[in-house]
Amino acid sequence: MTSIHPEGSLDSEVLEGVLLIGIMATRQSVLKAVEQGPLVAMHDFISVQKTLSNSDDAKEGVQSFIEKRTARFTGK
Repeated sequence: MTSIHPEGSLDSEVLEGVLLIGIMATRQSVLKAVEQGPLVAMHDFISVQKTLSNSDDAKEGVQSFIEKRTARFTGK
């Protein structure tokens, strides 16, 4: 993966965990769209999106952007 951060500035395991959460949610939504249709997938994804956007990592991402600093993600 290409990074805009200097090497060693992010904990790669935490970053990998954060990315996997988003990838898994997206994959589940795509599979649901294929199996049950896009409207069902969009409807069901609303609760997933709320959960992800209320996570500690989402809050940290916004706060680090505001403060112009490297985010410290925990995978939670």
